[in-house]
Amino acid sequence: MVEIKPTKLKIAVIVISLSRGGAERSTGTISKICEDLGHEVTLISVIDEPEFDYGGKYHALAKGKDFKTVLGRKSAKFFDAYQLFKKENFDVILDGRTRPTFLKELIFNLLIFKKKPLIRMIHNSNLEKSFPSSKWKSNYLYKNDNLITVSKKAEVIVRETFNFNKIRTIYYPVSKARITELSNKALEVHESIYILFYGRFENKSKNLLFLLKAFSKSSLPKLNINLMLVGQGPDENELKEKAIELNIADKVIFKGFIPNPMPYVKHSLFTVMTSNYEGFPMTLIESLTLGVPVVTLDYVSGPSEIIETGKNGILVTKKKTDDFSKALNKMITDKDFYNKCVEGTKDSVRFFDTKYIAQKWNELLKEL
Repeated sequence: MVEIKPTKLKIAVIVISLSRGGAERSTGTISKICEDLGHEVTLISVIDEPEFDYGGKYHALAKGKDFKTVLGRKSAKFFDAYQLFKKENFDVILDGRTRPTFLKELIFNLLIFKKKPLIRMIHNSNLEKSFPSSKWKSNYLYKNDNLITVSKKAEVIVRETFNFNKIRTIYYPVSKARITELSNKALEVHESIYILFYGRFENKSKNLLFLLKAFSKSSLPKLNINLMLVGQGPDENELKEKAIELNIADKVIFKGFIPNPMPYVKHSLFTVMTSNYEGFPMTLIESLTLGVPVVTLDYVSGPSEIIETGKNGILVTKKKTDDFSKALNKMITDKDFYNKCVEGTKDSVRFFDTKYIAQKWNELLKEL
């Protein structure tokens, strides 16, 4: 992927799991980038759910052990991590977890990481997902670490909040070749015509009740254009009830969790995002990589750095269901506008390809 390779490093890449969402999927891809750069990589997963691609060796903490209590499970995973890090003596630690609990992270720093060079991924512009509530606690834990945000806006927010110096943006990588390959897999069921959301069914972050309301107000249900929701999460039942309440239950398709949603992305008219906050959503880049436009709200970080109305989709700047439903209508009724958006999709994400992002990681690792 990148011709010039740095000195070989032993790298630990830590994730909560290799399933569930874009942050986990992207961290798996980053581990593959590190391996392709010539490093020895161990992917360490807190939860044993290896659904996504990854590079190097895979190690699930306390895998195969039975736990009678939550405390027993946590203790076993911590002890396994302690033994693994002591044995392997990693050169670099790339931490892709969320880290809001001060005491837990303090213990990790003192007993497991032990002043090794640390790269901390910040997947979200919502700081409470990545940092303890107190600024001094965050500074105490992370002031000497390399912090990686996945959008420019998130970098600005973190820099202004904590005054960290060792912080930079490296966008999520997307392999055009891999995404294209996955998109060519056969669909389980060929739906007629649909727009698509895929991700976690969690209304607090994904704002899916807003999406259902906007869809119900649009012309799409009357035109027999469905809204497909691919994923799973705690608010699925609430969403189904809301679809019934809005009289669109027959137009909303709940497909459940699908490890490879790319064929559904490829065959959709366009994808939609209505999140309240994100880091930099993989779904946005994946969709554009496959030539599928995006209609999205302009939330705190991410979309405004890539979506340009009329070029590769529509960036809805006001969080109003009427505005979003009008954007949905425009993509359907204005064929010239839609075709222009389709034409601009792939070129708009050329700098997010894995090969380009690998160069950024190569530069960072050479600095350590």
